[in-house]
Amino acid sequence: MSAATPTIALVLAAGRGERLGEGPKAAIELGGRPLAAWSLATLGACDAVERVIVVGDADALAPTLAGLPAAARAKIVAVVEGGASREESAARGLAAAGDDAGVILIHDAARPFASAALFAAVAAAAARTGAAVAAIPLADTLKRAADMRVAETIPRAGLWRAQTPQGARADLFRRAHAVAAAARAAGSGVAKEDGAIGTDDVALIERLGHAVEIVPGEEANLKITTAADRAWAEAWLAREGAGRAG
Repeated sequence: MSAATPTIALVLAAGRGERLGEGPKAAIELGGRPLAAWSLATLGACDAVERVIVVGDADALAPTLAGLPAAARAKIVAVVEGGASREESAARGLAAAGDDAGVILIHDAARPFASAALFAAVAAAAARTGAAVAAIPLADTLKRAADMRVAETIPRAGLWRAQTPQGARADLFRRAHAVAAAARAAGSGVAKEDGAIGTDDVALIERLGHAVEIVPGEEANLKITTAADRAWAEAWLAREGAGRAG
């Protein structure tokens, strides 16, 4: 995007890290630095992103932000308090993005290893088609179960595992959130029970009938949710990620 219609990244860092058991997830140490610092440093070096908004507790994030490279600190224009759900946190970030926003990228701080190239690819696809999501083809066969018995085998062809970043034109993201909020207020429409709310950003855009382009994701772009995920990430860094600490 141009300077007149910037690409803005919202980094969602409000998770409590309950399954890791160590307080705010964004501040949990990974490879000698806070978890959120990894993606924020990458965004600082990503030419495709002009501004960054961090969504989370400002006090808890202060040490993380202070320790970032200068280029990353310079891009952060706001720290916004998170909401009660992922959707609410994203909506608060959108509200802070400014009227000049061109493309909005939404990324989980708990995915530390997304590359600058992936951010750029999702941003370019969103600018071109309206909305895009990083995703990996599903490798496993799925089984739908009832009472711990297989009820159905689901072919994996055409199935993808969604990652972040996920991106869209700012006007499209805002319209999708407004429609979802109006439906909830009316007691109809989008329901949490379908699994989309709280887990996926572009699902709201899909509900508008707008196509969402898939951008090939990265196997290393794992979401750190459990102690096993963290152990994998530490091992990955020890094996392949020496250059990521810069």
